[in-house]
Amino acid sequence: MFWGAGPQEPDFSLERGRLRPGVPLVRARGRLDRATVHDLGRAVEWCMATMPWAVVVDLTRVTELRAGAVPRLGALVERVRAEFVGLHFVTNGGAVDGVLTVAPAGKRIIVHHSIAAAQQALTRDPGVTHG
Repeated sequence: MFWGAGPQEPDFSLERGRLRPGVPLVRARGRLDRATVHDLGRAVEWCMATMPWAVVVDLTRVTELRAGAVPRLGALVERVRAEFVGLHFVTNGGAVDGVLTVAPAGKRIIVHHSIAAAQQALTRDPGVTHG
């Protein structure tokens, strides 16, 4: 198909940043499938090297979530949780939420519908008791 003469967006890309101190952010853009989910996993693993207490994965710019990526996302959740780190996903809702929550790790996947909602959920440091 012809979409115009302008530059084409790559099938998949990642950006790393920080949501707040101790909470790295990975933004995914494009098609998330069996192959590109490995890139996402490597980015999260890189974040884990900083010893965070949570990692946020922004999927709001994912244009397509293929079925082959879902089990691998579940495995990623399990790996991160094994390190006692919270893994939070930000989505636009709808079908992506449905796909994530029916995954084998679905009951353990934390989903927010905006970066602001993720920030709100992560405002308290879990190492500090409030009383």
